[in-house]
Amino acid sequence: MFLNKKNISQNQLLNFLFCLIPVSLIIGSLVVNLNILLLIIVSFFYIKKNKYNFTFDYTNILLTIFFLFVIFTTFLNVEQNNYGSTIKSILLIRFLLLYFVIELLIKNNKLNLVNFFIISLVCTVFVSVDVIIQYVFGKDIFGYTRWDGMIGGPFEHEAIAGTYIQKFSLFSVFGCMFLFKNKNLNKKILFLVILLLLIGAFLASNRMSTIILIGSFVLLFLFYKKTRLPIFASFMAFILIASLVINFDSVVKKKYQHLYKRFVVEKNTNNESEILNSEKNVKKEVVDLTSSYHYRIYMTVLESWKYSPIIGHGHKSFRTKCQIIANKENKYSCSTHPHNYHLQVLHDFGILGFLLISAFIFLIFLKAFKKLRQKTFRDSNFKLFFFPIIIALMFEVWPIKSTGDLFTSWNGAIVWLIVALSTIANSNFFDKTFNQPLKEKKKLISLFSLIGLGSLIFKKMYIHLELLLFYS
Repeated sequence: MFLNKKNISQNQLLNFLFCLIPVSLIIGSLVVNLNILLLIIVSFFYIKKNKYNFTFDYTNILLTIFFLFVIFTTFLNVEQNNYGSTIKSILLIRFLLLYFVIELLIKNNKLNLVNFFIISLVCTVFVSVDVIIQYVFGKDIFGYTRWDGMIGGPFEHEAIAGTYIQKFSLFSVFGCMFLFKNKNLNKKILFLVILLLLIGAFLASNRMSTIILIGSFVLLFLFYKKTRLPIFASFMAFILIASLVINFDSVVKKKYQHLYKRFVVEKNTNNESEILNSEKNVKKEVVDLTSSYHYRIYMTVLESWKYSPIIGHGHKSFRTKCQIIANKENKYSCSTHPHNYHLQVLHDFGILGFLLISAFIFLIFLKAFKKLRQKTFRDSNFKLFFFPIIIALMFEVWPIKSTGDLFTSWNGAIVWLIVALSTIANSNFFDKTFNQPLKEKKKLISLFSLIGLGSLIFKKMYIHLELLLFYS
């Protein structure tokens, strides 16, 4: 366990920091950056002490070249953007370092993924329950109310609760399996957990996150038969609850109707068979992508990309370039980022950057496919770590979806964490703590729950104090 000795070892400390990531993401971006920085520093000291060697295969070389290219192309476009973007592009190296240390620790079986999955379970259930409480009572457990009609739960004014639940959902499912070994109890708890995650994401109104969450569970249903009954049962219950909420809550209904109406609109058409008898117009539903805000942003991305297709415009360039394009015609829209990972890379780093990161992702999936075909794979506990990580990565790189910014502190930390964890496909990972006693797991949950709740309470008090000083 982490803190059961007077002298905490470096391995315990780095695993503590690693498991703290899901908690720090709830607290805020500043804590996330500090957490990642400390994890990288402690990991490097640990790696040096144990004389582990970094390996640079084609995958690692491609990713390294990509991050260096990000800095290079941003520096070339410094006059068009600003020096701040160039500095920020250099700071992105932290994600590359995070990838390297996690890869090396996984290969040497030094990361405790069981504990990480259990903490993910605790955090996602907490966020889901808090969102449900805020929806039912108007306030969450910290007293936060809805903001601009959105339910943020512990994230207050940020509409990212659904995104958080979705990104850590699969880790949570397997964390539930690690926590409860009794098969009958496991299935009942798993049913409840999946249902809570679905309702939490649904009520948070992160519509794309809800769709991806459902897709993730469907894929898990197909690949891992032990989860099929809980997933099926929770889906049936979720459909019933969601239908009732939509029927009785016009706000939620309108939000999900809006997702449909982004693409499908009603148009008046003349039905030739009726023209002879009447002059009535017939309303017909047709697909109209131009009515979508995200579609207009995507068109703006492609229009801007044409001016520098090979090397792109540099890191965080879209927020300035889109203003020039949007001023030309009303069919274009502007935003802080392109809302799609693929288009973001294409716009900021051009075809060269896009090919580099695409080749890197392709090699990861190629390694995952080879691992899946191994005869020893089916009978090992390895699949309990492999499936949630690889499925999570599949939905992260899925091209047809709206996304956050690939390189922000909060969203970027999650994305590059999942990418780093995917190196499990190239290892013979096993977890020595796989069968750790329930007593140790309870201590783990108690410790991180105390840290998380204590930090959120302190954050609430700090915000309240700031408001008092501001209005005094």
